[in-house]
Amino acid sequence: MSLYNDVYIFTVPPSIIVKAYKSEEIGRARVKDLVTVTPERQIEILKSMREINNYSCNFTISLVLKTPSHQKVTDIRHRIAWAQDSERKKDLVKRLEDAQEQQTFYSKVYRDYTYNLMRILPYIREMISEEELKDYLNKNHKGILDTFQAIILDEGAE
Repeated sequence: MSLYNDVYIFTVPPSIIVKAYKSEEIGRARVKDLVTVTPERQIEILKSMREINNYSCNFTISLVLKTPSHQKVTDIRHRIAWAQDSERKKDLVKRLEDAQEQQTFYSKVYRDYTYNLMRILPYIREMISEEELKDYLNKNHKGILDTFQAIILDEGAE
């Protein structure tokens, strides 16, 4: 089904927004915003958009939100909105809760690592300032010494 047919369902007969869409004056997202108001209000909004040459999402939505309730379309036939489909809604809520749990977990892990790093910084600084220990690490564990020095240099830069 084309966008023209989608819009035709909402505003019979085909409205000015269909013509504006076909002439590429407005995009699909603006059409979806405009179909929530009556054809008379669509004309008013499109005129306002043309007058100041502003076809942005924010401007369109602000005009749609300012629409009086008697000019709003109440019987829009959505395909299946996620808010009306309880299965999709439950799935979305579950995924959002899982994402929040993961974000909380990783934030805690990051805080813990940062806290532990801050606690060991004085010891690392002391270890690489001791010449004998520094020579030993340089001979036997060069990678560890390089990592310690990078940690100290990075800590000093902040």
